[in-house]
Amino acid sequence: MRLTGEQHRSIIEALRAADLEWTFELINSVAGSRGAVVEDDFYSKLEKLSVQAGKRDKIMLAHAKRMTQ
Repeated sequence: MRLTGEQHRSIIEALRAADLEWTFELINSVAGSRGAVVEDDFYSKLEKLSVQAGKRDKIMLAHAKRMTQ
């Protein structure tokens, strides 16, 4: 799902207003041109999202497959 800048700001403002002790960060993932994927960047973002190491390859393969269809 792609959010507009205004939608993103609105969501972040609502979460901050809830006064939760959370940190918010926007993590963009770019597939690249013609289905190319920058693997190091993609894997580091999955790690940052706490995706289990054993699932990262499966996600990467599914993403690459989808981008080339």
